Amino acid sequence: MKRTRRFFAAFTLIELMLVISIIMVLAGLTLFTVSSYRYNAKVSLAKNAIAALSLKIEAYRIDNGDVPRSDATDVLDARLDTDATSAVYKDASLTLYVEISGDVNLSRTPPSRDSDIRAYWAFPPWMIPPGTSVEYLSDPFNNAFGYSTKYSADVRAGSSDPGGFNPTFDLWCTSDIEQTGTTPRSSWLTNW
Repeated sequence: MKRTRRFFAAFTLIELMLVISIIMVLAGLTLFTVSSYRYNAKVSLAKNAIAALSLKIEAYRIDNGDVPRSDATDVLDARLDTDATSAVYKDASLTLYVEISGDVNLSRTPPSRDSDIRAYWAFPPWMIPPGTSVEYLSDPFNNAFGYSTKYSADVRAGSSDPGGFNPTFDLWCTSDIEQTGTTPRSSWLTNW
């Protein structure tokens, strides 16, 4: 009898390991790129929201003689207060929401046409966290928008070192991390 050898085409263990490692590297690069694009999209959305909201605040100021203000907005210092989850951040952004939207009941409904209250802007749904009533304005990073009138309040009180950056109002949001190479850091997106 004559023996015949059959050769089967198959991958060696080294070839399989090489292919798997190449796939893993490509997947890692893809995930890094996608997360970078997502972060940049949130930054762009935040900058656009700050610009639009700043215009609405200016329209409010023209109609009413002053920007929306409360005790919370007069206390919040844009230079020092960095905890975007604090109650003063939420109270200040809530003041901004009520005055700009005209929703004094916090029920997510604009004022009726025959009401004396004027709505300057219907906020997009992503800016209002889910719930039965509005608690604060949310930035794209799920933090409260920072809104301060401390500079003008301090100037009115005669302070030689007013808190804040702008004479009328400061508006900002705080991102959780900024993707700069491999070093994550906090970042502010502002109107100043």
